[in-house]
Amino acid sequence: KEPARVKVLENMQIKINEAETLLVEYIGGNL
Repeated sequence: KEPARVKVLENMQIKINEAETLLVEYIGGNL
């Protein structure tokens, strides 16, 4: 019923996943 909202949530999840990956790589590269 609300595909726009679903799409926004999916995009947010993708960005969160990307941010977590970058954070892990940053921390891993500086230990």
